[in-house]
Amino acid sequence: MLKYINFLLALFLLCGCTNSSYEGENLHIGVIGSLPDIHNPNVQFSITDASALEDENEDDRYDAFFITCEHFQHLSSPSWANVYDEIETPVFFINANQPLTVFHEEEFLYNNEDFPVNAHTIGFVNTDGEQQITWAFGEPVSSENVDDTPPDIFDDIFAAISEGDDHSSG
Repeated sequence: MLKYINFLLALFLLCGCTNSSYEGENLHIGVIGSLPDIHNPNVQFSITDASALEDENEDDRYDAFFITCEHFQHLSSPSWANVYDEIETPVFFINANQPLTVFHEEEFLYNNEDFPVNAHTIGFVNTDGEQQITWAFGEPVSSENVDDTPPDIFDDIFAAISEGDDHSSG
């Protein structure tokens, strides 16, 4: 009986998290919001706050930033548009139900717009020469919960971060 209970407990614990199949370079990702329930030995997540987006020292500390829904409204305010124009670390809005425009343009706010959504998660990185690379991953969903993000989207994001490690090649 004890073996059966231990088996069920182990099964329950394994089902509670999602393993990523990403096998690339080690990545350190700063998360502004909720930590994703993704486990991968090559990916380390650290909770940080929005001020890290403005801090050049933090910019070098992380390979990317993930921003989750509880910060979308605040981080779409006009004061953040210049930060997004300057940052050189990739930024991903996990489960964003609006396009990048609401974060880059001062006249828009996240929950005040009704743009058509064409992706589940969006991201960008500024490159040398004042260019920007943008990404869109997955099909749109109505949920903004980071845990509703399919694991393959995280694997695609990790690959994009790893491939873009030298942002000047963009």
